[in-house]
Amino acid sequence: MNLSLNPQGEALLEQLSPLRELLAQEDQVEKNDRLKRGCDLRKFTQSRLTEISGKGGGACLTAAFSLVQEAQARTESVLWLSSPLKPFYPPDAVKNGVDLARLPVLFLPRPQEAFLASSKLLGSGGFGLVVWDLASWKKPQQQLSIAFLGRLNAMARHHRASVLVLTDKKKTDPSLGCLVSLRLQVDAHPEHPELLEVEVIRDKRGIVGEHKQWDWRCQLPDGLPSSAPVPSPITVTSKTRMAG
Repeated sequence: MNLSLNPQGEALLEQLSPLRELLAQEDQVEKNDRLKRGCDLRKFTQSRLTEISGKGGGACLTAAFSLVQEAQARTESVLWLSSPLKPFYPPDAVKNGVDLARLPVLFLPRPQEAFLASSKLLGSGGFGLVVWDLASWKKPQQQLSIAFLGRLNAMARHHRASVLVLTDKKKTDPSLGCLVSLRLQVDAHPEHPELLEVEVIRDKRGIVGEHKQWDWRCQLPDGLPSSAPVPSPITVTSKTRMAG
């Protein structure tokens, strides 16, 4: 059904046209501002213990790879700790710009041994970023004591390092402990595969500000584990995927 407007209605629409354009511009500015906030993650995570959680773990690995790439671009030394049973998929790291020749990876059978190794290496003051893939261990081992968390937090603050602990959980699940300074929930964007949705679950220092959610632009590699969230517009082909 076609609706015709009288001259007064057409004049009113013409007056509202600049307003619609202004609102569209403001909406675009807000979206661009949310994308820029991804660059502040280093500032948010420096000198503190940060838990990066996400269901399936794929988005967490993508976020961690991006932070590793940025740290390497600043010529910072990076350390990665993981279980030998579930290592990350190297081509994914390379696709995200990570220089594997400059990324020492320690495979340890238990998180307690990973804690001892990270404590000694953090204590040397030679690492600006330490990534602890706690989700790579079996579920019963993914619990850290208050003493462990306190020690990691203190050393991160003393050496101005970023200590990231990756966990596989929903945002409604509890954090690792009360001594986690910052917790970010990272999930794949449902519409744009190049974006990650970041939500601040906990910020004990309050430096993130009022905006607790934003989109972070980074690539989602093809080798994500099958349990990782997949954006709806993407069709997943039936090919073998290695768990990351």
